[in-house]
Amino acid sequence: MKNSDKNLNTALRTQNKKQKFAKFRENSMNGIIKVGSSVGNNRFLVAIRDAFMLPFTLTTGAAIPLIMSNVFFHKNSMIAGFIKSAKGDKDWTSEGLEWVHKLIGSPLENVFWAVMAGFAIYVAVGMGYFLAKSYGKDGIIAAALSVAVFFAMKPLDGVNQVVVGGDNAGEVSTFATNFLSTNGMLIALLASMLATWMYCKLMDVKWLVPKMPDAVPPMVAKAFGAIFVSAIVLTSFSFLNSFWNVLATEVDIRGEISATTDNNGVITTTTYSRQLATLFIALEFGLAKPLMGLSGNIGVTIVISFLVAFFWFFGIHGTNILTPVTAIIWDANVLRNTAYWSLWKTGRYGTDYWNDVINVSGVDQAGLMPIPMAGLGYVGGTGATLGFLIGLLIFTKSKVHKDIAKLSIVPGVFGINEPVNFGVPIVLNPVYFIPYTFGFVLTYTLGHVWILIHWIRPGVVWTPTMPYGLNVLFATDFDWWSILVSVIQLAISFLVWLPFVFIGPKYQEKVEEKARLKKEVEKQARLAAKAAKTKEQEVLAQA
Repeated sequence: MKNSDKNLNTALRTQNKKQKFAKFRENSMNGIIKVGSSVGNNRFLVAIRDAFMLPFTLTTGAAIPLIMSNVFFHKNSMIAGFIKSAKGDKDWTSEGLEWVHKLIGSPLENVFWAVMAGFAIYVAVGMGYFLAKSYGKDGIIAAALSVAVFFAMKPLDGVNQVVVGGDNAGEVSTFATNFLSTNGMLIALLASMLATWMYCKLMDVKWLVPKMPDAVPPMVAKAFGAIFVSAIVLTSFSFLNSFWNVLATEVDIRGEISATTDNNGVITTTTYSRQLATLFIALEFGLAKPLMGLSGNIGVTIVISFLVAFFWFFGIHGTNILTPVTAIIWDANVLRNTAYWSLWKTGRYGTDYWNDVINVSGVDQAGLMPIPMAGLGYVGGTGATLGFLIGLLIFTKSKVHKDIAKLSIVPGVFGINEPVNFGVPIVLNPVYFIPYTFGFVLTYTLGHVWILIHWIRPGVVWTPTMPYGLNVLFATDFDWWSILVSVIQLAISFLVWLPFVFIGPKYQEKVEEKARLKKEVEKQARLAAKAAKTKEQEVLAQA
């Protein structure tokens, strides 16, 4: 009797522990999902994400003609190299390639430069529009106001030049448009965010918004309704810029900057002290350069790749959540690499694209930025699941898993893995947590390592929608080593997932069998209860 009581108590304690653990796990998962959803639905982060999609739609479109030029029509393209080799680099061959580049290659390249020229403006437009829409306000007016605020802060960088002799002797000022491109992206983002927030809040102040007669057309009424609010917002930012200018001038706030010049074909780099007279210059020195420096940091790569996979494992779009960070640290620098590569290929700046200093949009860039390429990390999408799909197709005996792999393999080649994420499912399935999160960190980090050790060059064009392997080949402008590296990355994905090709289906069978047995027991219990109730009714009827 004592032994039976002891066994019963032990069983009760074990069951209690299991229930507590199950409750803790459920609460933890709910907490993670709640936090991820809150972050993912934050109006400012969502607006930042959507704001970057606007210019990246254009840059991705511009990448297509740029790739065509690099492959076929550039005087130093891959095809040109083959022609020169075949013809022995004769004078008429080089002259013909020059004409092909002028007539076809150069116009194709200009498409990219046209997009780059206004990158910061596109960000300001997107930020103003999407943030205002989230507040239920007019997005077009907010977008236009964001651009006006951007210009009110003087993005045209005044460069003082001293002219000796002649009628123009003394100090004159010329203007450059470098801060209209990626260099002004951060301040465009921050200024438009603050300006739009002010606009939305002030539009709720009734006495600031004139009430127009009903006969006035809606668009005209909207325009007149925002007059005083726009005046307040624009004036505020103009005063902010002037205040900084006075402070920087009086206190003499300075930073070190380098400039590259071409003196009769000789490239020289000079470092000098520069006054941070505008907020654009100050932000570039205080924030943009440090963020730019994070592009090649392995620690940043590990943290971001883990967070992306971690959120995705719980069914939250980790890529979207981290886009505000990755767009600033990595994505914008892809465009700087594109601009650098286009200039470097002219042959005027040296022969080492890892170290040659080239002035890109007003900022010296000492070689290509060693940023990680998404194409090397996302081997079939988040979690590097392409290796898993290949393993399922080859080894699994589970018909269900094999069918899912057949349906998922083609989307997986293009980096779309929602079918396998939710079809197996991988999401919220504890057996797949390690390969999905830490396996993805491994492939993404190794993809960055290949670039840092100069096995392959980093991405010089944006190619997000191409099939795996080809995306890296085109992104690197036909660095043929990228084919080998892509194969290595796929092999790593395959090896990481291989044990789970066998473990996963067996675990799923056990889960399904347990669920089936539970359902059967519940069914039997219901039938027994129903039979007992029927018998009880019969007894009562007989009585």
